[in-house]
Amino acid sequence: MKPNSITNKALLMLLMGFLFAFPVQHSLSQGISAFAPPEPEAFIGLGVGINDYGVGLGAEIYLDKNLWIYGMGGYSTWGYRLTGGLTYYPGQNGFKSAISLGYSYASGAPDFIIEMDVDKRYSSQSVAEEEVRLNLFPLSTINLVYSYNARVGRKSKLVFNAGYSFLLTDPFYEYTTSDSLTDLTDGSKQFISWMAPGGIIIGAKFMFGSF
Repeated sequence: MKPNSITNKALLMLLMGFLFAFPVQHSLSQGISAFAPPEPEAFIGLGVGINDYGVGLGAEIYLDKNLWIYGMGGYSTWGYRLTGGLTYYPGQNGFKSAISLGYSYASGAPDFIIEMDVDKRYSSQSVAEEEVRLNLFPLSTINLVYSYNARVGRKSKLVFNAGYSFLLTDPFYEYTTSDSLTDLTDGSKQFISWMAPGGIIIGAKFMFGSF
């Protein structure tokens, strides 16, 4: 037998083997994916955060493609806080990196009492600590957040959040006193600013997935 004839037969057998193996491999991959466990389409869990939602509950529901809708509710340093928005997962749905855009509403407190430093202009001891009454106005923010959603088990996840919250309301509180010669110190005013929503967002939550 000529060498060229042997080579041609070998190439023909190799080609036929490839053509046969491809549909088999394709069918096997489809079968494996068909029996793979489904990914969660909703999450619910507990979380804590600064400028996030204080301490409370959160939920995510699959919307379409890589887009999810989320909602959170809790209690913060500015009263009850509700948040809702959209989350985009560029990679794996419900897990790994995500970007969120949301809106938050904090209820405030109309008659909030706290111990703070005040400046008494008429007194020899100009700065004194005393009980003050504040009117904390309801506030709204727009939140831009990056989160990393680490899978825990088959359907749960541990979420770490970081971002920025843009305050939409100003002024955001009122110092209610009948003494026109008394005012809050700069340190007390700065502390109230830290209490109010707005600024850097840091948070974490654990969420359970459901199918």
